Amino acid sequence: MNPIFKSMFLVAGLSLAATLPYQGLATDAKNKPVADGNYTVKFSLYTNAASANPVWTESQSTTSTKGLFSTSLGLVNTIPDSLFNGTALYLGVAFNGGSEGGRALVGTNPWSTQSGRSGTSRHADSAGKVAGMTDSVAALRSALNKISSALSALDSVGKAHWADSARVALHLTGPDSISLRAARDSIRVLNRAVYNQNNALSGLIALMFPEIAWKSNIAYGSIVDARDGQVYRTVTIGSQTWLAQNLSFAGTPDAIVGSCPGNTRENCAKYGRTYTFPQAFNLSDSCMTKACAALISTKHQGACPVGWHLPDTTEWRSLSTTLDPATNAKFMIGEISTTAGGKLKALAGWTTPGTDEVGFRALPAGGYGGAPGRDGMWWVALEPSSGYGYRMQVDNTNSLLRYNVMKEEGAPLPVRCLKN
Repeated sequence: MNPIFKSMFLVAGLSLAATLPYQGLATDAKNKPVADGNYTVKFSLYTNAASANPVWTESQSTTSTKGLFSTSLGLVNTIPDSLFNGTALYLGVAFNGGSEGGRALVGTNPWSTQSGRSGTSRHADSAGKVAGMTDSVAALRSALNKISSALSALDSVGKAHWADSARVALHLTGPDSISLRAARDSIRVLNRAVYNQNNALSGLIALMFPEIAWKSNIAYGSIVDARDGQVYRTVTIGSQTWLAQNLSFAGTPDAIVGSCPGNTRENCAKYGRTYTFPQAFNLSDSCMTKACAALISTKHQGACPVGWHLPDTTEWRSLSTTLDPATNAKFMIGEISTTAGGKLKALAGWTTPGTDEVGFRALPAGGYGGAPGRDGMWWVALEPSSGYGYRMQVDNTNSLLRYNVMKEEGAPLPVRCLKN
């Protein structure tokens, strides 16, 4: 039975490097989601709804989970800036060799159109300049900020209730077992609600707050995290393949993890999420105060997608050496390289922007006392027996540094994942 593409929706406007985030749903002839697996999807843009000849097209391999799939248009073939000249465009999607399931109007002017060559915005505030939409955009942003605050509070409730659920699971025998199971199930329902609200809001936040510029001359790849459908760009640097973005995984329906830098959803959309030591390494909360070095394995997956892991000191040093052959040989605590940091930093978002030489796109998400917008930090897959962790850091100099982290202080840090 051939799959049928049933519905689709665009998540955000065109962003730098001409990509268009996209999500779709594919079902079979009985209106059931197609089986989980890999499928080929062909995307085409047309200048009118009935045109036989697309002005742009590409095919991608994507992973469907319960019929849902997420990707970004323009990852294979760059979408020319010239297409967005005020003329309406229509998107056709052919799923797994089938016919296009109708065409959707993309619009005449995406909210975040930027030049992929100059690295500067073609419209200083494109969201505010979409004809006739200034007031509604401002109102929606205000509403999203209120929703964001409410969901941040709900996140905390979900985390606390999940901890209660874990404790309840230890006592499911005896005369109170039925009521305890009911309490546990109620907690899981709440956590799923929080998880679903987080996923629903993330697309809206990304829509209203255009992301920081991408380097236009980098050959990015992409992956889809099967756990939540999140699409990440990837970049190969030397012999390593890294996520070109900070991790944004918010947990599973039964376990809310991570937080937004500065506790705002706008920062989550911009920088990714931050994680405590146990969350980043997918270990027990007890590892916040006790030594857990023996539980950290080689290529430790932690919170990363399947097939990816938290980079260790040797792997961070290899990245630094690729950019700066003079990287400190002993990789001591403190300054590792005086130049590598500037080559890793994104083109914008910093007081002193970097050159983003290899497409790593390091962002100043803050953490461990640093406010968003100032420092970039990431967990290192290493813990000495004394029970503290390590972080890599780029600040407003061009240096790359490694410092220790006192875990009991609870400082959440971003995660960058490395391919196995």
